[in-house]
Amino acid sequence: MTKIAAIFPAFGCAYLGNEGEILRGLGGELDYHIERAADYAGLDAMAFEASRDGSFESELQSQYAVYVYGATVSRLLRTGRVHSACAAGYSMGLYAALHHAGSVSFETGLSMIRNAYDAIEAASAGRAFGTGAISGLDRADLQAIIGTRTDVEIVNENSEHGFLVSGHLEGVMRLLERSREEGALHSRLLPFGSPYHSKFMDAAASEFQEGLPRYEIEEPRIPIVSTIDHRLITTAAEVRRDLVDNIHHGISWNRAVRRMTLLGVDTFIECGPGKSLCRMLRFIDPEATAVNIQNLHVMIGEDIPMRAGALSR
Repeated sequence: MTKIAAIFPAFGCAYLGNEGEILRGLGGELDYHIERAADYAGLDAMAFEASRDGSFESELQSQYAVYVYGATVSRLLRTGRVHSACAAGYSMGLYAALHHAGSVSFETGLSMIRNAYDAIEAASAGRAFGTGAISGLDRADLQAIIGTRTDVEIVNENSEHGFLVSGHLEGVMRLLERSREEGALHSRLLPFGSPYHSKFMDAAASEFQEGLPRYEIEEPRIPIVSTIDHRLITTAAEVRRDLVDNIHHGISWNRAVRRMTLLGVDTFIECGPGKSLCRMLRFIDPEATAVNIQNLHVMIGEDIPMRAGALSR
């Protein structure tokens, strides 16, 4: 029996270009979510419709857009009786994963995105940060290149040989160059101005944590797999902890996916624009079934029950 994980991408993912047409064709109430996000959080609906490649003038608008797509696909899965055994969010995809699990409302997720964005922007102001992608080295090799340097660190492990690094821009640039010299297949600077998931965001995490008590957070209806320490998040208190940690702790999408497969997950549904997570899945678990927005229609309307037995910690 199929066991499904709903996985949610973050802003910066590559769009297909026809996400709107696909979701409207499936009746996923995309326009409903756009209107709610525009009224509640100031989503620029015109920019949303115009951006077919996921590029926005504002990084905040980009985050809102990916969240809206994720919430729309989540609703499609619910109305199509496609049951998720667990969920996980890649980076800022955590907010959509929590909404899918019933832990936060659609509006609460929008508010959290805005407050995290503001805290991160404030912590980054006046400082030149950068984020880079490196592939072709393993973690030990990359860590050896970093050595005792404190201006850059590994912030995400996408696969056994694919990483994101972040820190001071000059240090990131030097690390990208050095990694190429040491045999990396690819290394490039990404268009992100803030060092997400790094120690440089400690102040942002503290500021975000101060505002958490005002949010209504429920116990997740399905477990959330933490990308930080790969535990199963099942309580509201654990949700709050992961929300804070997600801002300033390094994550591992590779290990989160492997945890889900160890729990019996064999089908991953990417709930959002593009198919970046499905592509990564090929390097983590090539035997798993990967579903993205392009082939979502084959799942909708079919009753695919969760395997018997609760997921264990």
